[in-house]
Amino acid sequence: MQITTEKYGSLTWVDIINPEIESLSTLLSNYNVSKSLLEEICYPSLRAKAEYAKDSIYLTLHFPILSEGSFESAEIDFLIKENLIITSHYTEIPTLQNFVKNISHLKIEEKGFGASHGGAFFAYFMREMYREIEKNLHTISIEVDSIEKEIFNGDEKKSIVDISIARRKIFDFEAAIRFHKEVLESYSSTALSFFGKEYTTYSDFIMSDYFKIWNTIEHEKNMLLELKDTNDFLINHKTNQLVKSFTIISFIVLPLTFISGFFGMNTMFPEALVKNPNGTVYIMLGMFAFSILIVLFVKAKKWL
Repeated sequence: MQITTEKYGSLTWVDIINPEIESLSTLLSNYNVSKSLLEEICYPSLRAKAEYAKDSIYLTLHFPILSEGSFESAEIDFLIKENLIITSHYTEIPTLQNFVKNISHLKIEEKGFGASHGGAFFAYFMREMYREIEKNLHTISIEVDSIEKEIFNGDEKKSIVDISIARRKIFDFEAAIRFHKEVLESYSSTALSFFGKEYTTYSDFIMSDYFKIWNTIEHEKNMLLELKDTNDFLINHKTNQLVKSFTIISFIVLPLTFISGFFGMNTMFPEALVKNPNGTVYIMLGMFAFSILIVLFVKAKKWL
């Protein structure tokens, strides 16, 4: 269990990595936090949620975190009071850890946040977290643009793999923040009674940043679906053209194979043609003429 404690004026922010029940129980007692939240903080939750006590708000939110080249859903538990924020998580989250370490140097008033209570700092952190997610989404947007160029440059095979990888990343983002809207809306309505009516401004900050992220995810997801459909269409078109070409070639070659096989038989028929010194030439010319007739027939039928 790793604990980092930083202060900003009267506000204390406690960040906990890999919480342990015994140590956390003592910590909560020191900050007059209800022990009913002990298990909530110590154990991972499957989905985002919000709970409320007499003087505190408890939230569980998941965020897409870049880890070893892929995005994973990381849980952060928030316990928010007037002059206290406790965050708990089970993996390294650089954005959160850097935010807490530098909290004493923040000039929160310059960021449009006039208050310095727990609710204001939670809103400020959420803005920083969503901005980090937005940066990661921008890298996916660049990948989507690259996939579009691949498709129209004729590299459909590589595009199939790249589209699958990009769609998986978008799915990870969507799965991580899918329930933020309901939880944050519930939090916003309760926070008004904790921090006063002026907290509406902070709630609007949070929801605005959330919807910006969600709309970006939806946009990139729709773009990938459109690119997938386009890629599938081009692949099917090329496949159909290839099958069509091979069918026409077979249609031409099979009769010629029959003719050459017929005249290749060990027989004296037709005797005049077989014994003629130029018989082979005549047969080849006949096959060529027959090929021309087949091509003309195919064109007349508009198969070619």
